[in-house]
Amino acid sequence: MSNKNWTMIRNAALTFALAAGVSQANVATVGGNVQIVNLLNSSAQAGLDLTSAGTGVEIANFTVSNNTSQFTLAFTFANGGRFVNSLHAGQHVDLTKVTLTNTGGTLGTGIGVLVPATDEAAATFVTGSNITTHAVVPGAPTTTTWTPAAQTTPTIGYVMSMRGDWLAATTVLSGLYTETITATLTAIL
Repeated sequence: MSNKNWTMIRNAALTFALAAGVSQANVATVGGNVQIVNLLNSSAQAGLDLTSAGTGVEIANFTVSNNTSQFTLAFTFANGGRFVNSLHAGQHVDLTKVTLTNTGGTLGTGIGVLVPATDEAAATFVTGSNITTHAVVPGAPTTTTWTPAAQTTPTIGYVMSMRGDWLAATTVLSGLYTETITATLTAIL
């Protein structure tokens, strides 16, 4: 075969290859994770003046940050809303009202307002104009759990001030009176 024939065959093959559209595809999927944020911080007041009546006195602060689609927040009062004296049995000062109000941060879109889901808290919980009243159960551990609607944006640094009312402690012995409030934040995946 002559060079001319090889050239024609080679040109025909090249033309066929170009006309057929020789190609190769390779797909690369890239991505990453967004870590779960489920943070709860609290601070409490240890120097409350229980000798005088208290009205709307801040007893604790709670800060919530969460980026899951839903979560629950529970408050447990170990003594049912009662400040007790551990050295003198039977000595106590009862909370007559507890309010929980937002003082900063961002509540996730879609959640609405803070509304406890159970009626066991030793108090009244308040957020904005939404008020839910609960029976006081002094002396017994009580829990209020909030399960808000699903959120479409994260809750970021949502600060809640827990404030309490009590009558003047004029008929009890001196000493340290305490109530333990446990806040629990649970992410729902």
